[in-house]
Amino acid sequence: MAQIKRTQVGSETNYLRRASDYLNDARSLCEQNRWASAASLGIHAIIASCDAMTAFFLRGKYSGSDHKGLVVALGELRVDPGELKRIKKLVGDSLSSKTEVEYGERTVRPNEARAIVSAAEEILNWTKKHVEGP
Repeated sequence: MAQIKRTQVGSETNYLRRASDYLNDARSLCEQNRWASAASLGIHAIIASCDAMTAFFLRGKYSGSDHKGLVVALGELRVDPGELKRIKKLVGDSLSSKTEVEYGERTVRPNEARAIVSAAEEILNWTKKHVEGP
């Protein structure tokens, strides 16, 4: 079981808003060819989307020190298993880049940043479907 810290009822709305803001800024940074910043904000959009989902379904958010534990926390959600499998893969793949994107010495490649931002879009859309409804 993942480390979950209790959240207030309705906090998923704040996490969802934060995820949307991060994603909008990540898209803008892609247009400016600012790949490292775009990738970093894309990753933070993914984290905030996951926080919205766990706040909504589990009334808490993952509180461990390793962001990869988010994937474990997502596994506790009672949603369509096929969709969840796809989302967990996107989250895991993106979070595996986090340290290198934010602290690594190599340059973030355009295709890498675009893939993270694309994953963030898919995850946010999935989150909105569950938190806001159809």
